[in-house]
Amino acid sequence: MDKNSRLLIHLIACSLNSTEPDSAIIEGAELDTVFKMSVRHSVTALCADSLKRAGIENKAFENGMAGATRKEILFRTALDEAVSEFEKAGIWSCPLKGSVIRDFYPRPDLRTMADCDVLIDPVYREKTREIMERLGYETKHFGGKSCHDVYHKEPVYNFELHVGLFSTMHREKFYEYYKDPVKFLRWNEETPLRRYFDPEDLYVYMMAHEYKHYALGGSGIRSLCDVYVFNRKFRGTLDRVYINQQLDKLEIRDFAGTNEMLADKLFSMKDELDEEEEKMLEYMLSSGTYGTMSHRVENSIENLGGGKKGRRRYLRNRIFMPLKEVEVQYPFYYRHKVLLPVLPIHRGVKALIKRPKAIKREIELIKSKKDLR
Repeated sequence: MDKNSRLLIHLIACSLNSTEPDSAIIEGAELDTVFKMSVRHSVTALCADSLKRAGIENKAFENGMAGATRKEILFRTALDEAVSEFEKAGIWSCPLKGSVIRDFYPRPDLRTMADCDVLIDPVYREKTREIMERLGYETKHFGGKSCHDVYHKEPVYNFELHVGLFSTMHREKFYEYYKDPVKFLRWNEETPLRRYFDPEDLYVYMMAHEYKHYALGGSGIRSLCDVYVFNRKFRGTLDRVYINQQLDKLEIRDFAGTNEMLADKLFSMKDELDEEEEKMLEYMLSSGTYGTMSHRVENSIENLGGGKKGRRRYLRNRIFMPLKEVEVQYPFYYRHKVLLPVLPIHRGVKALIKRPKAIKREIELIKSKKDLR
């Protein structure tokens, strides 16, 4: 790692462990660069917390911390409001991802989120839409074979209401394993409509969700923070035999093991990384929270066989979308298959209008491969 990456990791570790940073590591660092890295990995609040412990004033980090605190308060209030309305309507719900994991951090505002994810009873998909719109949210995406609906309300409220945990577009083993998510849910007699995962099933889902992003376009340092705080909270109490059995079913046990070991070594600051862990860290540092197009293109080509064959298949799939993806992303064309020849034109024109720079970048990435020339 370069000095800025090292400082980023050190500041995160100090915040997660509520310790004061080492001034020798901070000295000479480029805080402007570290700030940009922290934004890219959604860990600005953690870094700001550590700098405050060290007595270092930095306006960018201070503003980032203030924004994270405000957003956490707003999101928590909005989530409570939505879940209460679902409950009044007799609809069970289960918060997911950051909405749960934030409470494992030293303070919940240290774990920033882009949106609130909630699993709902799919029978009441239409009813939850009515509720969200009554609460002032705009429907950004709804229905079809997508596993979630998207809602937005100013200033920062973004909700993803899930009717499933993985769609048919995702890894087949993941989709089949989580096809009936209700079987993983628990509840208390006093509040039967407010559901949750046991820690073991929460861990397995966390790893499956992380792997989905890691294997597609990459994922960043925040995911390692989630693993670290989760294991610290439940250390010594988890049924590891059950967890490993489920990870084996999903074929991600090795990934989970390396991921967990990397998180522990990085943030406990006690061990050197081995070669495999170094590679994973380098990949994650280059990915940011939501991955990169470069990783997505490279990983997709490898998954399609690699080399010239993989690149040809990638180009074909980008132009002529596989049916399982059409079913999720373009349900109208899936229902009216006679119009499928029009879809590539539709997608191409839409992409050129809405994101021409992204299309240009993707073409450049593909052309940069020597054996495609």
